[in-house]
Amino acid sequence: MSPRLQRIALTVVSFVVLLLAGGLAWRQGASLDETLAAAGQMPTALLFVVFALSLINYGLRFLRWELLIGPIDGLWRRRHLTIYLAGFSLALTPAKAGEALRTVYLLPHGVSASHSLACLAVERVLDVMAVAAIAGLIVIFWPLGWLVVLPSMVAVGVFAWLLRRNQSVDALPTWFPRRLQAALAPLQTAFKPFSLGTFMRAIPLSFCGWGLEALGLALLVHHFQPDASLLLAAGIFAVASLGGAMTFLPGGLGGTELMMVVLLTAIGLTGAEAALVTAVCRLATLWFGLALGLIAVPMLGARAVEHLGSGSR
Repeated sequence: MSPRLQRIALTVVSFVVLLLAGGLAWRQGASLDETLAAAGQMPTALLFVVFALSLINYGLRFLRWELLIGPIDGLWRRRHLTIYLAGFSLALTPAKAGEALRTVYLLPHGVSASHSLACLAVERVLDVMAVAAIAGLIVIFWPLGWLVVLPSMVAVGVFAWLLRRNQSVDALPTWFPRRLQAALAPLQTAFKPFSLGTFMRAIPLSFCGWGLEALGLALLVHHFQPDASLLLAAGIFAVASLGGAMTFLPGGLGGTELMMVVLLTAIGLTGAEAALVTAVCRLATLWFGLALGLIAVPMLGARAVEHLGSGSR
């Protein structure tokens, strides 16, 4: 299948999944009139705060990216930020793998594809680590949350173990099953270029960034349900994000929205309020980033692609 047909198929699948998620959300008891009425009660200032929190999250994640990628001679920081945001234009891919687009734009600046991809792999692991920790908050209120949190915590444990070994030249233990060795070896290789100090500086940026997005959902929930726990609402954001990622659908579409609506109604929001809060949250955390990426790509132009043949400036 040609790249153009793949993009068309991805768009169609994403649209269908989004419609399905919307239909399932409204089956929770939300009517269009009720949802519009709830939207009319939402202050503009609250929307501004939620989007601002997402924007700060992108800034913190860019600082993390700079930390991982290291100094790049001759690359202005503003252009580097534009390159980073351009990766969001392909956020509607499983595990956000489309963010590897940054590799294309960094090649002309002397950054190897292997190093860019290693940074991307580490970013995803740090994301899982932060979101899994935030998701752990929901277990305090909802024991079944372990069904989503536990697999992520296992992934965090594997990350910590590999991190301890990332400066070692030793291979993975011989008692590991061969298939598991094959799966973990690339991740261990990706960790090797980074020092422990780099990880220790990157981890707080991950927690702060994702914590701000979780806070955005908590503030939306608090507006409609003042008695709801902010910690529980933050946990719902993280659990829904992890649940959506486990579906391996583009951007977690469908799974994230459905799980978020169901959990929000479980803590007392009406169907209309849950559907609205979910829509605003996803607009601020997924579609806002996608829009920034689509704006960034034309700003970069075709200069990087023209240099792919030489691999340098």
